[in-house]
Amino acid sequence: MKKNNLIITIITVVVCLLPIIAGAIVYDKLPDRMVIQVGLNNEPTNFASKNFVLFVNPLLMAGVQLILIFFSNRASKAVSKEPIYMKLVYWIIPDMAILIYYLIIMYNLYETINVGKITSMSVGILFCLLGNYIPKMSFENNVNLNFPAKDEKGFRKQIKILGYGLVIVGIIFITISFFV
Repeated sequence: MKKNNLIITIITVVVCLLPIIAGAIVYDKLPDRMVIQVGLNNEPTNFASKNFVLFVNPLLMAGVQLILIFFSNRASKAVSKEPIYMKLVYWIIPDMAILIYYLIIMYNLYETINVGKITSMSVGILFCLLGNYIPKMSFENNVNLNFPAKDEKGFRKQIKILGYGLVIVGIIFITISFFV
């Protein structure tokens, strides 16, 4: 692993673990049995113990991050050398880990937070980011991807359509978040 990748790996794993501090700060204010999943009507549908949610969940997310980085590094050697792509991949899990942890804590503290609205907005932003990036990918670095086009012109057309599609879906998710 290159030194730069090692530094990014350490930083992103630490970011996955940072919520433990927030959990320790509000530990006494939280119920012993915490809501970890809500339905479409923002009603609780699944529960877990406080210690699992506050301490084990960030450890699991850090583990998932390490696995993601390991497989992304292996895949990037064979498929893509796009630095922006790798930055997006490296930060998806830490960002989601913090968002999910925050939503769980806030819902269990106040129960007035609309999880669907925040989740829909976050997914929409992620789709828009990916949709804006994908058309900038180079054909040479991605010839091993499973795009049907075998030439650069066909590849450009396909990733442009994919990019627009992701942005449109992202905008739909963001719009839906205002009505949830």
